[in-house]
Amino acid sequence: MKVAPKKVTGWFLVLLGATVVVFREPIVFPGLERLVGIETIVGKENVVYPPEGGYGFTNPTAQMYWISSVGAIGVAICAVGIWLLIRANKDRKNPN
Repeated sequence: MKVAPKKVTGWFLVLLGATVVVFREPIVFPGLERLVGIETIVGKENVVYPPEGGYGFTNPTAQMYWISSVGAIGVAICAVGIWLLIRANKDRKNPN
């Protein structure tokens, strides 16, 4: 049985998108913090550094926007994967 490259790519994108959506808060967002910096994400004026170390947010709305945008990107990736799977099925039914 031969699997079409569109199907493999489609399933990969569906799994990747679902993983991004599911793990956006515990894994993806902290990775973005390290990559672009927390001050870039929520704004320099919204980050407080206590004397004992770490940081806190004074405006969690900005963090929610970033988490939501990462989730939206995951949904978009998943949608592209589903679209590819539908296209692969149509190609299989109509080989012209």
